[in-house]
Amino acid sequence: MQSYAIYLGMRKFFREYFNYSAKEIRPLYYLILILLLSILFRSFMSNYLSMEYIPDIELLRKNQAFINSLKLKKHITESKIETLDELRIEYFFFDPNTIEISELRNLGFNERIIANIGKYRNKGGRFIKPEDLKIIYGLSKEKYLEVEKWINIEPEEFNNDISEEKKVNLSVDVIKEDYELNSITYRDLILLTGNAKLTGRILNYKKLLGGYYSVKQLLEVYEMNDSIYKSINHEIKVDTIQIETLSINLSSYSDLLRHPYLKKLHVDIIMKYREYKNSEIDLKEFIYNQILPDSTIIKIRPYLRN
Repeated sequence: MQSYAIYLGMRKFFREYFNYSAKEIRPLYYLILILLLSILFRSFMSNYLSMEYIPDIELLRKNQAFINSLKLKKHITESKIETLDELRIEYFFFDPNTIEISELRNLGFNERIIANIGKYRNKGGRFIKPEDLKIIYGLSKEKYLEVEKWINIEPEEFNNDISEEKKVNLSVDVIKEDYELNSITYRDLILLTGNAKLTGRILNYKKLLGGYYSVKQLLEVYEMNDSIYKSINHEIKVDTIQIETLSINLSSYSDLLRHPYLKKLHVDIIMKYREYKNSEIDLKEFIYNQILPDSTIIKIRPYLRN
């Protein structure tokens, strides 16, 4: 009896406090629905983020190519800024036994190297072959490679100018004609210039260039002056067919560096561009993209091929 009374009391309690109308219970349904949707959404996002990402290979390739192009441009820009002084260097043929100190500075030698060369010469030292310059303390391998092609050691008893008597002897049986600069002999050229040392430099420069494409290039030869040039330019012609060219794709680093118009910075940029392209370079595209300065392209263009 007592337990039944308790039951009735509890029933009365729940009816009084938990008996809601449909209007009152509706918000509770909405709340439960929102909670369920929240749980389902979190579960879906968790599964989605854990899915394996499958990349678009073609898109990645294009993005990487673009990044590489930016790296290349950055490399070129930084190199040009860092080596601006190098671009200002004017190279010319020189004999390390006789060259003036001021001219060594023009070639880009620092004061330490210049002082060591001076000490070596003052002690009676003489450079017999270009490789002898390597004995100078402090001269880096890179700097030697830059100037090696310009070293022109001449015999001690080299006569600079030819006497009038010698000119007459040379001119025997010589028929007056226009000389072709890329095939002219030492004998004919020395007859025109009257200067043995300058003649040697003209021929050495021709060898370095791979041939002349213009008579005006003679003005680039060290110690060529206007009077000598004006006296010989109307007697000389140029056959550009004989020019030796360099392959922008296949020529080695040393072959490119050996050319007078290409400095170390230029060759580094060419090699970097090869690495970036990873395929055959089209010369027209190379020129159009302005990989090298315009002034360099104008000079080197006749010596380049694909």
